[in-house]
Amino acid sequence: MNHVAIILWFSWIITIAQPQVYFGEDLNHSQPDNPERLLRTPNASRESAKFLSRLEGVETRAFEDFPANSSPTSLTFGEDVATLIGNHQVRSLPNKTFSGVYPTS
Repeated sequence: MNHVAIILWFSWIITIAQPQVYFGEDLNHSQPDNPERLLRTPNASRESAKFLSRLEGVETRAFEDFPANSSPTSLTFGEDVATLIGNHQVRSLPNKTFSGVYPTS
């Protein structure tokens, strides 16, 4: 009887630990050499909202508050500080796109 209970308990843990995939793609059909940023991204925005709505008790940060060409070394989340390591630089995107790829936050 104890073996059955243990097996059921482990199957319950496995069930709730399944990864979730959030994928929303909005294709850009502008010129490949000079792509323009899409004005609307309904698919990506919907999946982003779903992902963020499932986060509980966490904070997120965007890099818009940092000056262009700066290399921040930390991010503050309330009383917690995350240290950033490696080569990184905040970039300014005047056309709001980088080879057709653009940030969202």
